[in-house]
Parts: sequence; structure tokens; C-alpha cells
Amino acid sequence: MAYASAAGTLCRIPVIMTEHSRHYLDVRARRRWEKRFFAYGLDALVEVSPQLMEASAVKDGVSRSKIQTILNGVDIATLQQADGSGFRKEIAASENHFLIGSVGRLEHIKGPDILLDAFAAMAVSAHEARLVYTGSGSMEPHLRERAAALGLSNRVILAGARSDIPEILAALDCFVMPSRSEGLPFALLEAMAAGKPVISTSVGHIPDILKHGQNGCLVQPESPDELSKTLLSVIKDNTLRNTIAKQAPEIVQRQYAQSVMFNEYEALYDSLCR
Repeated sequence: MAYASAAGTLCRIPVIMTEHSRHYLDVRARRRWEKRFFAYGLDALVEVSPQLMEASAVKDGVSRSKIQTILNGVDIATLQQADGSGFRKEIAASENHFLIGSVGRLEHIKGPDILLDAFAAMAVSAHEARLVYTGSGSMEPHLRERAAALGLSNRVILAGARSDIPEILAALDCFVMPSRSEGLPFALLEAMAAGKPVISTSVGHIPDILKHGQNGCLVQPESPDELSKTLLSVIKDNTLRNTIAKQAPEIVQRQYAQSVMFNEYEALYDSLCR
């Protein structure tokens, strides 16, 4: 943000920044002053949820006149037409395996360690379950070592960073968002659009989207025990899975279509370039 603000000021061109989440849990005054200072050089700060907008205005002191909320949107058709059979074959997952997956950076704030602990707690009760991480990050070595220590190396797949996310989501039987902090995550919307049973921590804008037991399941952050119990419920309850699979795409279609997001960004760009 610092370099972009300076370059925009020097070149006299509009500068826009989009904040997708609180990428840090550090709330020290220095962090807030840094953001407030660099925001002076922005023409617009786009927040992807009302919660992030309030945090920027109230906690960081960014002028509300510069903040605009534009909700994320996804390509629903592509996600619903994707075929996951190739990925299941790639990781040697049979029809009997229940694939639990997460898509995102393997960093502390995303909670991949919480998901692994939850999976370990329920793995004995669900022998058919497999856990798939899609993404890369600094926690990857720790997750690999922890899975080995738990005797789960043959049931935990670290697929790395991938470009075929629609196909991977299509292959999953359940999607988990275990984050400690979020705004409005694309991966969550994509999994919902794909009709997957979704379990997520109740952070950021997510509780405004997910209604527990209807179009998804909510758990408290930093709670592997609760997540483990919810995973078992989703695995064992066909009715719950079918209810979520039906209702989740409907709310994405109504409120989080990619075309709506594109139109709002285009309108913002037009307003700043006149």
C-alpha cells in the first residue's frame, strides 16, 4: 500500500486498494497508524464486507468518505459444471472415501492447524475420511510433520498451490474454512456455489452468509473439538448434507454473483477516472 500510494501521488493517477481480510491479528497502535497514514494516498479503499469497513473506519481511523464496500462474487456456472473425478483419481480416493477439504494459504491466520487437530480427533470414528489441503504457505512443513506424528500421513494430502480449484471443489464431499480471521472469502463462496456442505468458523462476514444447519455449519474459531464434532455430524447425516447442498448455491446466486461484483468495480473505476 505504501508504494502504491506514493506512486499514485507522484504520477497523479487514482489509487485503489482492496482489503480482503485482516491479514494480521496484531491490533497494536502502530499497525493502525500505518494504515491510516498510507490511506491518505488512496483514492478509494474497497472492503469486501461491512465488518471490514467498520474496522477500517473505527479501529484504523480511515476516512469513511474513502471506503466503499463491494462484496466478493464468483463464477457460479463454472463451479457447478466442474468435474472432480480426475482429482479424486489423482489422489487415489475411491468412491467410498469421504473427502474433507480446505482451500487457502497455509498460514496461522487461516487455521490449518485447527483443522488438522479436528480431523485427528474424529479420524478414528470415520475411517473413510481423508483430509485435503489445497494451498501453500509457511505452515506446510509443520502440517506434514504433525500428520506423521499423529499417524495420519496416509490420510492427509497436501496438494500444494493449484489452478484447478473448481475441479478440486467438485471432488470434495465437505469443505472447511477454519480461519482465525476472514473478510468475505472467495473460497467459501466458491464451495457454496459448487453445492458443497460447508463448515466455517464464525468470523468476519461469514455468519451473515451461513445459517447454521440450513446452508452451512458454523463453529467458533480456535475450537478443534467443536469442529471435530461438526465434521462427524456432517459425515453421518445425509439429510443435513443434502439440505446444505441445495440451499448454499441459492444464496450465492442471489447475492454473490461475479457479474454484480464486476459492475460495482467498473462503476468505481469510472467515477475515479472522470
